Order: sequence, then C-alpha cells, then structure tokens
Amino acid sequence: MEEDNGLSFMEILKVIFKRIWWVLGATAVGLLIAVLVTQLWYNKRVQFFEVNYEIVYPDSANGKYPDGSDLLASDAISLTMLTAIRDGAYSTEDAEEFKSIDVEEMLTEDDISISEEITQTAGGGIKRTYKLTVSAKYFTSDAQAVSFIRTVAAYPVKRVNSIIDTKEYGLYFSVYEDAKSYDAKMEALLSQKTYLESEYTKLNNYGSTVEVNLASLHNIFTAEQQQALTDNITANYYVYDTESYKANADTREKALRAQQEDNSNIIKEEVNKRGDSNPNEANTNPYDQIIADLVRKNAEIENEILAIGETKTAIEKYTQEGTDEYKAKQAFDAQLEKYRTDLSTATEALKAVSKTIYGDNSRVIFATNKIKRQGGTGTIVSALIGAVAGLLVSAVVVCIIDLPKYKKRKLAGAGATEPEAKPEPETAEGVEKEDKSKND
Repeated sequence: MEEDNGLSFMEILKVIFKRIWWVLGATAVGLLIAVLVTQLWYNKRVQFFEVNYEIVYPDSANGKYPDGSDLLASDAISLTMLTAIRDGAYSTEDAEEFKSIDVEEMLTEDDISISEEITQTAGGGIKRTYKLTVSAKYFTSDAQAVSFIRTVAAYPVKRVNSIIDTKEYGLYFSVYEDAKSYDAKMEALLSQKTYLESEYTKLNNYGSTVEVNLASLHNIFTAEQQQALTDNITANYYVYDTESYKANADTREKALRAQQEDNSNIIKEEVNKRGDSNPNEANTNPYDQIIADLVRKNAEIENEILAIGETKTAIEKYTQEGTDEYKAKQAFDAQLEKYRTDLSTATEALKAVSKTIYGDNSRVIFATNKIKRQGGTGTIVSALIGAVAGLLVSAVVVCIIDLPKYKKRKLAGAGATEPEAKPEPETAEGVEKEDKSKND
C-alpha cells in the first residue's frame, strides 16, 4: 500500500532492515539495561520477604516468657534487638554475616514489620502465629535475607532458652539464709516448695520424669513435718538469734510491764465511771466492754512476760554445750537444714529437667520452608520490555536518519525515467504557417 508522495510500510521496513545490526544492537542494549535496572535498582526497592510462623514452647499459650515478662511481637524488631542481631549476638557461624544491614534505616523507613494473630485450637488451646515482612533492599543476597529473617523470627525461642539457662530457681533460699527467726526460715522453705510445685505444673505434659520429680517433691517438708517443727519451737522455746533475743528481752519485758500498768490504771478509771452510773442504763455497757478488753490484754501481756522468762531460761540451757537441751537443739537445727538441703536438691532437679524440656520443645514452626522474594518485575518481563523499547527507539532513529534520504533518492529516480513529450498533431493552420516561414 502506498500513499501519494509517501512511503509504504514495506518500504519503511526495508529502510530499517538496512540498519538491522544497529537495530539488533540497540534492542540488546535496551534488554540489558532494562534487566539491570529492574533487578539491581527497581526490584530492590519494591520487593520484600514475608514469612508466617508459629512460636511454641512449654506454657507459651499464656503469652509470657519463663521469667514472667510479656511475650511481645514487637520485641523481635526493636532497635536493641536488631542491632544485636546485626552485630552477631545471635549468629552461630559467622558473626559478620549481617554487618552490612542498616537496621536503623530499616526501622526509620518502616521497612520491617511484624504482626501477631491469636487463635483457639480445636482442643481449646491457644495458637500464636506471626507474620514478619522485610524490604529486600537491605540485603546483598537472598541467602543473607533468609538467614536474617530466620534469626529475627527465632529470637523469642532463643530468649526463652536463655532465661531457662540463667534462671534463678532457688528464689527463696536467700530469704532463708537471711531470716532471723525460725518462723521466717520455715516460711521461706514453704514458699520455695510452693514455687517448685507451680513450675512442675507447667511441665506436667512432658513425660514421666516430671511426674516422678513432682511426687518426690510432695514428700519433702510436708505439712506434718512443718507442724512438728512448730511444736518443737513452742515447747522448747527455741530462738534462732539467741544473742539478739537476750539483748532485747529485758527492754521488751519493761515495756510490757509499763503497758500492763497503764491498762490497770485505765481499768480502775472505767470501773469508777461505771460505778457512778445507773446499772440499769444502757450506757454502762461501754464501760464493761473496755474493762473486759483491757483485762484480756493484760492477761496476754502476762503470758508474754512469762514466755520471755521461760525463753531466757531455756536459752541458757540449750546454748550450753554438753547438755541434753543443747543436743536436742542441735538435732532440731540439723533437721531444719536437712529440709533445706532436700529442697535444694529438688530445685536442681527442676532446673535440669526444665533445660531439657525447653531445649527439646521450644521452636519456630514456619508455614513454608522456602522464603522467597515477593513483588517487583520478573526478569523475562523486564527483558521483553527492554527489548521492545530498544527496538522501537532504534527503529525511530533509523527512520529519522535514513527515510529522508531514501525518499529523495526515490523522487530523483522517478524524474530521470520520465518519458519525452509527444509532437503535436499537424493541422492546416500549422502547415500554412510553416510554408510562409520557408518563403520568407
């Protein structure tokens, strides 16, 4: 098809084809540039890595770490944690693996995010799942990105096991050691036993070892044993800090005597007030009540004063070496210390079984084993776009340069091959003019 004073499509293609190597070269360059720009610049800014996973460890359903602190999803992507990961705190093989990652910019630009979803399982349990998303532009390779993401996701599990490894299970032993009375020491041991039982309760679904250890714990420092110690203390007036008791006993006794005397004086006053009143009137009742309370209080004071005296006498006996009282007191202290030792052994057993159970049952469960880039433009698509762009640009350039020349040559060739004009046909008038011209 051809237009007046124009060129056909085939002629245009003919002009372009004469520069075919230029066109192919430009197409290849466009393809290469498009692929490089897409993969090295554009995709790095729009592509991201995303992973879904679940965190599981003993008693994870309550949303707490083993030390009682809250399990917060945002902790894993805090600046402190990401900085520690970047600096190799959680890298087992290569501490320099994440040095090139700009975690400050990652947080500032909101290029990393994490969300938590809590659902109830069919069995009535709690399932916690997380979605972690990170921009791809911060990583030098997919391998580095995957390793970084897995390290961030695994942080809570690492923290759980770190807490278990460093946890102080003997919480109340220091209270026991610092206590200045037998009652306080016994209360500390009871608190320690209660704590161990509560910790074992969290692990009661993790095998027979837990059941055996818990059964053994129930036989240590039983309620009967505690009562026996209490009865022994009461019957024998045992005091743990005897020197301090003796130093304060006289002062305490004087204070009690003074209080007893004051109460007696108030009783006399109340008796006098009651005596002036009509016994049949209701307002005599308050006097009787006050008198009764003070009489009871003085009786209690008298018992305490007697107990102080008995205690001082007992102290003199059981602090004197060689006496039967001394031997009995030593046996009592040894029994109390044995309960402390038994609970200490039970505490070490809990620590060992906890480390094993948490180590074997704390993990991150990823929804998929492969973590891939998402978003951006594929290599084939970008190559096609680049090739088409290169082809079109080169074709236009060739047309701009060569089409005018081609058109000019075409027009010149058309003028050179134009046929000569035919002579006009002869007429009578023409012949007459020609003859006249010859005669002249």
